Parts: sequence; structure tokens; C-alpha cells
Amino acid sequence: MKSIHKTTFFLIAITFLAFILRWADVNSAALWIDELYCFDIASKTSILEILKTVFHTDLHAPLFFIILHFWIKLVGTSDNALILLPVLFSTLSVPVGYFLSKKIFNEKTAVIFSIFNTINALEIYYAQELKFYSLLPILGLISVYCFLKIVQEFDIKNAIYLFLANTIIVYTFNAGVFFVAAEFIVGLAYLLAKKDKK
Repeated sequence: MKSIHKTTFFLIAITFLAFILRWADVNSAALWIDELYCFDIASKTSILEILKTVFHTDLHAPLFFIILHFWIKLVGTSDNALILLPVLFSTLSVPVGYFLSKKIFNEKTAVIFSIFNTINALEIYYAQELKFYSLLPILGLISVYCFLKIVQEFDIKNAIYLFLANTIIVYTFNAGVFFVAAEFIVGLAYLLAKKDKK
């Protein structure tokens, strides 16, 4: 029982610290041109308009723009309200990473991962940009978790989760195709090595 309370306290404290570190400097500058471009796409009147704009004028995948579209409807268009979305995505990667690391490895690894993720300078930097980068770590963590579960023992449910996570990654960031391909190559190499051992 004591360890559950310690874990809960640690997670709340480390997640709060992650939020503070990501939010602390958001007022230092206004949105820059690339972020305003994202805002402009997300501000279209409908999802269909967003998709048309993305496919005709932008090189990026559309999912983040769609999420931002609904975020704008929910919280408004002030710079701070907009930046709160990537800050929240980045902050959420800390508890998500903790739980997944604990399931794959152990609690000690999960604690170390959470601490490093909380103070990671790149995470903090990209959390303060109105771009899709802050969403990718959570999706990557979920994808790797499902991938490792499948490698340990194939399960159709985890295969579906892996497919969904990887589809969302590709629809969030075009270069996510390379992440998915790398995961596939590693899985194939593992299966071939396992087959050779038999």
C-alpha cells in the first residue's frame, strides 16, 4: 500500500514538474511564422477544408491540424491557449512513458525514464512550439510498447493497437514512415534470428 502511495506521489510530482518546465518560458515570444501557418490551416471552417489545404499546399500529414482545429474551438486563439496543447502533449509523455517503461522493464527504469524525460531539453523546446513534434513521443512510446508485446508473444489485440498507433504516427508526421519501417525491420530481424536458433 505504501509503495502505491509513493508511486502516485512521484508521478504527480514529476508530471507537475514537467508541466512547469514546459510552461515556464512560453510568454517569452509570440508565435513565429511556421506556427502561424499551422494556426491558419487549423482555423479553416471544416475538416474537409483542412484536408484540402494540407494536400494542396503543405508537406505535412493532417492529424495535428485537425486536433488543433478542435482545440481552437475549445480554448480560443490566444498564443498561450494555443501553446497549451503541445505543452500538454509533452507533459503527458512523462506518465505515459512511466507506465509503459514499468510494464516493459521495471519500476526503477520507469523512474529513471520519467526523470530524464521531464528534464529533456528537446522535449521542453518542442513543447513550446505550435507544431506536431510534441505529439510524436507519446505515439512512439505506445507503438514501441505494442511492438515489444507482440515480439514477446503475438496477440491480435496488440497487433491492432500497433497498427493504430503507427497509422496515427504516419498521419501526424510524414517522416513517421521511417519509424514504422525501422520497427518492421527490427521485428523481421528478430524473427529471423529466433528462427535460426531453433
